[in-house]
Amino acid sequence: MKKTYKQFLQEAKSRKRTSLQILGWEEAENFTGNKMSFRKMTKIAKQHAKGVIGNGSARVALEVDYRTFTTVMKIAKNEKGFAQNLAEANLYKKYNSKPPYMVPMIDFDDNYDADYAWLHVFKANRFDKNLFFRHFKVSFAEFSKTLSAISNNEENENKKNPAIKEFVKFVTKNKLQLGEFRQQSNWGIYKDNPVILDAGLTKLNMAMAW
Repeated sequence: MKKTYKQFLQEAKSRKRTSLQILGWEEAENFTGNKMSFRKMTKIAKQHAKGVIGNGSARVALEVDYRTFTTVMKIAKNEKGFAQNLAEANLYKKYNSKPPYMVPMIDFDDNYDADYAWLHVFKANRFDKNLFFRHFKVSFAEFSKTLSAISNNEENENKKNPAIKEFVKFVTKNKLQLGEFRQQSNWGIYKDNPVILDAGLTKLNMAMAW
């Protein structure tokens, strides 16, 4: 009988193995900031990944397949990347690996040096305007305008929209940057629901001097 991915991960967890070890990556046990450089991590990851799907100033995101599942590995490039991975890891831990408006997490660089060099999550599908409208009951353009109005304390007819209010509550509760989600590029779809692709830029991270 074929194992489900959940059963596979539960079995791996019981053996105290990371998803990188399960995937058989070279030096998987050393995939952490105090043992391996970003350049080497990325080199190894690229050997196993389908390709790079995001490359910012702080992190690189690579698409990785495992059996029939498509996943994303987010690897920190520097201190900013470590801070963003830490912020997302804490959010995932807070919601038992399945925060609302986000794809589920598989695992992360959980080690004693606490640098959070990488995160491993499921991959969202491309943004779909119809599925977004079905959830929020407004177009993305109107959604973005509403977030701007909320940020600037301006009037907007959609500020009382229950779905938008719930999303804003999630963002506020977790000290995320509301303005980050006015960009369609930061949204995808997972199981027919809209999800955010990056929750690493918290208010604390934005306020830090690098």
